[in-house]
This record gives sequence, C-alpha cells and structure tokens, in this order.
Amino acid sequence: MAIIPVPTGFGFSEVTRFQLMRASNQMRSKFTGARQVLVYPFAIWQLEAKLVEADGAKAGRFRSFLAQLDGVANKFRLPVPGYYRPSTIYSTLGPDDGARVKDAMEARSQSLSIWALHPNRAFLAEGDFFTINDELKIVTADVASNAQGIAVVSFKPGLRKPAPAGTPITIFNPTILMHSDDDDAATWNLRPPFRQSTTFSASEAIEL
Repeated sequence: MAIIPVPTGFGFSEVTRFQLMRASNQMRSKFTGARQVLVYPFAIWQLEAKLVEADGAKAGRFRSFLAQLDGVANKFRLPVPGYYRPSTIYSTLGPDDGARVKDAMEARSQSLSIWALHPNRAFLAEGDFFTINDELKIVTADVASNAQGIAVVSFKPGLRKPAPAGTPITIFNPTILMHSDDDDAATWNLRPPFRQSTTFSASEAIEL
C-alpha cells in the first residue's frame, strides 16, 4: 500500500491517547496465589487525537490527506506527538544523520550498538524516542557515546525485523509508520466561520 505524505501544518490540538499496546497472558494459582506471566512479542503504538482546527487551504490539505488514506488501506509517517529531539546535550549539536547500527542484531533484540556519533557525549536519555526500519522505539536507560563515538542503546519494544550493520537510526523528529483505524477516515466537522476539525484514530502499520 502507498505511504501518503503528512501535509504541512498537520498537528493535534489534543492527544487523548498515545500508547504502546502489549499482549500477555497471566496464570495465577488458586492454591498459593503465585502467578506466571507470558509476555508476547506483539507491541504496537496507538493514537487517538483531535487535529488542529483549520480553514482555507490548510483545511483543504487535511481533507485531501484523509481522503488519500483510503480508509485503513494506506499508511503515513507521523512525527511522535509532543517530541522532537533528544533531551540530552546531543540536541544542541544539530541533526546527526550519520548515526548507524554498528553490529547486526536479530529480530526481538532490545539493544543496539550505534556508531558514527559525536564522541564522549550524553546521547539519549531514558524516555527518549528513535526510529529504526520504520519502527518507533523508546529508550529505557540513559546512554552516552564513548571516545570512539559508539553507544549501546537499550529500548522497548524489541525489533520486529533484523537490523543489519549500517542501518540508520533517526533521533531527531522520529516518526511512526501508521494507518487510520477507521474506514471512514475522511470525516470532519465544521463550525462558523468554516473552521474544520477532525477526531483521528490510528495504529502502527505492521505488514506481513
């Protein structure tokens, strides 16, 4: 399916839900109360939000985008709501497009060795985001680069696909590959003087 560009000015007046949905199974003994938990690798990002109100040409771009999604069929790369760049000193160095995977990692891995960084710098902080292979990850521990410009980053959820050596990662303005949850995504409300508003729901796009 096609990836539809997010239009200029696209944003949210309110995000009512932004979550990482997980799947697990819990079994608890009726005799002792002890439990066993199985956590499945399934994990997807989900969003419910209200688009900023718009009129004129901006509203037209929003309508066109919603129509081009063809309901749940097509995808789009959505910037992470409320986040732009690392919360460390690394954010003052400007976008670094050279950050890449140093050692190949298999699917389900939850850490990566990253190289081509500025040396001896606080790189990413716990709770920061990055994108790899169109998968959004959240950093689970503070990490800094060493004198060789290498850092080991721990994150959730685990990789869905292998990450070969040299795979780039995006730490400035990371995105989520998503699709609309609604067959009737091309829906909007109007109020005088012709201000357009839309409630929007989407889930991370995972293809076979």
